[in-house]
Amino acid sequence: MRPIQFDSFAWNTPEVPILMGSVGSASLQVNVLEELEGSAPTLCQRGTSAGADRGVASRKDRILARGDSVDGTAGAGGDLVSVAMLARDLLPARYRALPILRLFLPAFDANGNAQRWSSYLVSGTELTGSTGWFDVWDRYVDQLGASASPPEPSRGFVDTVTAQAINEALQQLGPTNVLHCLRWAGYAPHDHSGLLTRRLDDDYVPSDLPVREFIQSSPDDRVPEFANDDEGRFAWGTFVYPDSVIIAADIGIYRHLLNDVRLDTVSIVNARDILPVSSGD
Repeated sequence: MRPIQFDSFAWNTPEVPILMGSVGSASLQVNVLEELEGSAPTLCQRGTSAGADRGVASRKDRILARGDSVDGTAGAGGDLVSVAMLARDLLPARYRALPILRLFLPAFDANGNAQRWSSYLVSGTELTGSTGWFDVWDRYVDQLGASASPPEPSRGFVDTVTAQAINEALQQLGPTNVLHCLRWAGYAPHDHSGLLTRRLDDDYVPSDLPVREFIQSSPDDRVPEFANDDEGRFAWGTFVYPDSVIIAADIGIYRHLLNDVRLDTVSIVNARDILPVSSGD
């Protein structure tokens, strides 16, 4: 967990203040008045992360984000409301008109077995574009009285089944097509050329990978935080130590990912859904 930094106190409407800051590299907004009064609605009610404060200093500290968009340009509204709060803004601007989904990366139990988020959903709940892992786990524990420790978050590692499903969908791009990738410098290979790219207030190492090598199921290989093709058909973005990723893709790839029963995916509502702070950060 990286330190919390507070940047400003901004107003979204004349009545409702929104506190702006950062936790790691993730982005979300918190209605401060509701949080302090203990009446903040759950994620399913309004698309914010009511349970994402585990491992963070306090509920009112669970806030995110700067005014920069993923492609390094200033966010609309400057110091007021950061466009990076929206999941779509983890993607370069040219890809945001494509269908967008969120892919939930499975966690791992004590035996190293992949556990999908959907396996912890209790009756009457479902995954949404803004669901946070801690919200899912808390509901699971509260309703079923589970006493076991939660599984380890993905932190960017994927199991064989997930890797295979993603790679199959991306074959539509052509296996030799190149994806331009960025990996966080904190865990990127040390044999890079020294070139760094700045995104979301962190340094990333650029590299090009053929589609067939994009996702690997390996204990030594995390997924890239950012990737995109040259043709405007595919892009993906997420935070450091991710437990899920945001994907924009042409309709064929989008439908393949959304309908693959091996994956937990949901469509993103562009104007509403955020990507909560990762449970792995």
